[in-house]
Amino acid sequence: MRTAPPLCLLAALVGCNLPDPDLRPAPPRRAAFGEAQRTMASAVSGPMTVGGDRCAWPDPTGVLLETFRPDMRGLCTTDSPLTITGARDPALSSDGTLLAVVRPDGAVYAFQPAKDGPELLVSRPAVGADHPCFSPDAGSVVWQESSAARLWITELSSSRETCLGEGALPSWSPDGAWIAFESDHSLWKVRPDGSDRTRLTEGRDARRPTWSPDSRWIAFGQFDGDGRADDIWAVRSDGSRFLRVTWDPAPEWDPCWAPDGRIFFTTVRNGDQGIWVVAPENSELLK
Repeated sequence: MRTAPPLCLLAALVGCNLPDPDLRPAPPRRAAFGEAQRTMASAVSGPMTVGGDRCAWPDPTGVLLETFRPDMRGLCTTDSPLTITGARDPALSSDGTLLAVVRPDGAVYAFQPAKDGPELLVSRPAVGADHPCFSPDAGSVVWQESSAARLWITELSSSRETCLGEGALPSWSPDGAWIAFESDHSLWKVRPDGSDRTRLTEGRDARRPTWSPDSRWIAFGQFDGDGRADDIWAVRSDGSRFLRVTWDPAPEWDPCWAPDGRIFFTTVRNGDQGIWVVAPENSELLK
């Protein structure tokens, strides 16, 4: 009985190379998300944020604010973006009427980008703040204290502050019920009143949580054992199930789950850093 030649010999005979075993596995036939596509955004230095008909992201000069449109590329290429010089860590309210940024003095400010109104001080400059995020009704902002990695909520109407304890990179769920955050390279969630602190991931270096529009899932950037960005994943909001969002060997991080269901993320593909986007392809896998 004749035996089949080894796979490597067959590959040599037909003049092709076997796949590199270090590359990511091929996506399944029924992946939750489709193929990633590049947007027009480049030279980014942080995550994107989407609210209403606006999107914003940081670049080396500051924060760029541009029109958001519902097509695969995601960004408007006809309007010149507004630049908020020297700002970082942008966050748009869900309707896009308010923008929060961290100014060079280390404090969070919120303002209406479409009007000439005054900036509202959210956090004290002496504290040092990072990564603001609006509540769904835009009445409060959760932010990270830089030096101590603690989470705070500031009520905009009264300036009242509430400490939620240790944490970083907060993200408020669209239904208002939870705030996801990073701690000890794991994802957690906590109620806005500081109760029900719950760990969602363990054994994964998970960073930068972002909620799905229906608050059922949390996407995050997964890092490898050496602290290098790997792929974008998502976890059920109760921690019960994981799914893979991207499958490329290039490093991918800083996901942003937009209200229309697409996930934007930062990556370095073909040696060029920029924002790419994936759209949901099998909605039943996201139930």
